[in-house]
Amino acid sequence: MFLSLAGVSELPTPVVAHAADIVVPDDYPKIQDALDNANDGDTIFVRAGIYHERFVVRKTVSFKGENRETTIIDGDGTGSVFYLTPSSQVSLSGFKVRNASYGVFMYHTYYHSHVITDNTLTHLDTGIALAGSLVVNNDVSGNIISNNKLGFFLSGCKKNTISGNTIVNNTIGIRLTGSEDSVCEQNIISGNTLRKNDQGIHLGSHASENTIYGNNFVNNIVQVNSLSPIESFHNTWDNGVKGNYWSDYKGQDLGGDGAGDTPYVIDEANQDRYPFMSLIEEASPLPPLWMQWWFWATIAVGITVLAGVVLFLKKRKATTPYGHKLHSQETV
Repeated sequence: MFLSLAGVSELPTPVVAHAADIVVPDDYPKIQDALDNANDGDTIFVRAGIYHERFVVRKTVSFKGENRETTIIDGDGTGSVFYLTPSSQVSLSGFKVRNASYGVFMYHTYYHSHVITDNTLTHLDTGIALAGSLVVNNDVSGNIISNNKLGFFLSGCKKNTISGNTIVNNTIGIRLTGSEDSVCEQNIISGNTLRKNDQGIHLGSHASENTIYGNNFVNNIVQVNSLSPIESFHNTWDNGVKGNYWSDYKGQDLGGDGAGDTPYVIDEANQDRYPFMSLIEEASPLPPLWMQWWFWATIAVGITVLAGVVLFLKKRKATTPYGHKLHSQETV
């Protein structure tokens, strides 16, 4: 069986676009051509390669890249690579988006929420922007946001979830801001790692009632730059039990519960009451299929069943219809 497994492990594993309705470049040479010909509900699967394109999306479609490091969309230094209009509903995963003003720009998309996950966004003016009071209930998770001027820009949006992202080497990791008519509020920022940014989080004016907990703030030059008027705006930096990890926290944990005994103070209105004493475990992507135990267990079971079937058929072939084994003289 081990020899059989070894043989199986050496077999090439073809890349299959299982759920894709349209495959680029198989069906269309450009992603824009695929988008133009897609219907609501279609999936556009994009194979590895470099695509110099930008898109204005007005449909309900899923974009799926083959690999977020090798399926590259280059914006050629300008515009928005993915501009999501109010009429769109988009799932986006598996891409490296680079070299543009915006990687993903959501504008007034209240009626349709988007899922942006497992992408790499790099060398952009802004990685992902959520702008407008109607940008609500979007899920942005598991992305790598690196080497941008601004990683995330949240302006006047509400009730969005930013979770499990790695935000590193940006001028500003996350900026929250708004206006009198459009307050940036009730967003959840959780489980992210903000590392080696000039500013981890920038709190501008009219950013209030956001919940920011379970994040790692590691060696940012300024962990949080708060410009919000103290008397007007307040954000929550823990969930009542769990706060954030701050690499520059100087407090102690005499109680041994893993949380500091004194708050991490950002300003008078913004304090983490339960700062973690050690780095919060960072979310990691699933290992490749061939490294997961159930993959090999399934193969082993399949081989065992197949061997049993072959053995059964061999015995059956050597037996008469009445169940008696054939003797040598009967076969003459």
